[in-house]
Amino acid sequence: MKENQVTILCAERLAPPAGLLMRILRRVDLEKARHIVRRALLAWSCVAAVATAGLATAGIFFYKEAATSGLGTYLNQFWALASTNPSLLLAHLSEILTSIGESLPATTLAVAAVAIGVVLWSAEKVIGFSKRYTRVAY
Repeated sequence: MKENQVTILCAERLAPPAGLLMRILRRVDLEKARHIVRRALLAWSCVAAVATAGLATAGIFFYKEAATSGLGTYLNQFWALASTNPSLLLAHLSEILTSIGESLPATTLAVAAVAIGVVLWSAEKVIGFSKRYTRVAY
């Protein structure tokens, strides 16, 4: 009988504390949630980095095409006319704007606009996921 009592006493000493299993399972679920948010944050950070590089490239191409198309000359003449004779500017505004529009590099402007949109969208996602990451508590 004594031997049986010793076995029971040892088994009681080795039993885990109450609620330990539930705390372990909660911690595992928390780590899964943090892992999902971490992966999304990494993915959107990569998208933001690539979009920023694309925006810089589109900006460089826009600058080069604007320099070769004479857009700067039209804009300088527009501002000179606006400061010296605004009434003449208003009388010929449609022709002036048409000339500026024809010299504008539309393709690179569209690519730059798309790149700006993707940069802003991915930055919003990165900010949102970083806030969600800090909300997932330890």
